[in-house]
Amino acid sequence: FEFGEVPYFAWQGRHKGHRNTAFDTFFANPETPALSPTLPLYRLLDHEQASRLDRQIRLLIGIIGAYVLLLAWLGAVSLWTLLAFCLLYFANGAIAGHSLVGHGMAGGLFALPLALGLFLKALQHPEWRRVPPAAVGCGAVLAVLVYDGASHFLTHFLLFLTLYAILACAISPAKSRVILVTGLVTLA
Repeated sequence: FEFGEVPYFAWQGRHKGHRNTAFDTFFANPETPALSPTLPLYRLLDHEQASRLDRQIRLLIGIIGAYVLLLAWLGAVSLWTLLAFCLLYFANGAIAGHSLVGHGMAGGLFALPLALGLFLKALQHPEWRRVPPAAVGCGAVLAVLVYDGASHFLTHFLLFLTLYAILACAISPAKSRVILVTGLVTLA
């Protein structure tokens, strides 16, 4: 926003119209957060305040997601269980390392517990003829990951969901229609 141009575009003003070889173009590198929902914060606040608020929003989404995931998985959540999960997930080396070196696309990792929790909640839906609302929510979270530039985390997560669905169908063939509908709605 400093030069009135689209962020991470190939022709940036600070290079006086010359091609910026340090960055790929937006379409060649989909891991840029040019369409991130939190990007307007950087226009409204200075960089340090916007970065801090961006991390706090992502952490809040992660805590809500951890609660939804644990509730769908365990049925009930205590404060200590939530704190232990958040500590194990959010303080692991992969997320901390990506965040500390400034990889903005790692912010999408904070939304993965919410997506998995909604997916598990959708699998608990008893009828396969109706679309589970949680599957639509899971798909919306995954769409935000695409806009946020977390495409390679999204790819790994979709592979995990596919493997989970295959194993769930093998373990419980009676629920295979629910799993199929949930998976298709999530991907749509």
